[in-house]
Amino acid sequence: MDAYKYNNNSVSEGLIIVSFRNLTGIKNYNYPNDFDFSIGWTKELGDCGTITYDTTIKKWGRGAITKYDLANGIVSGTFNFKYKTLTCDTVFITNGRFDFKL
Repeated sequence: MDAYKYNNNSVSEGLIIVSFRNLTGIKNYNYPNDFDFSIGWTKELGDCGTITYDTTIKKWGRGAITKYDLANGIVSGTFNFKYKTLTCDTVFITNGRFDFKL
């Protein structure tokens, strides 16, 4: 699942990738065992992004699948996470939400 933000003048861009492993239905998923994320806003956050599986960055996160309807091809959920790099303040992503049509 990806989320993007682009300004019309191409001055800023962003990317969030949220990954759930072994998706089995409606439940909470915790980082790092069954949930991971990467984020990058090169201009807005001063290159303070994080990549998936980067063990040098302190990361905390939680995701939840709130709708798991494979018959109709719909998966929905929420996520919250934060991370801290050596050169940047702590970044918080709160109240994230997604609706995914398979």
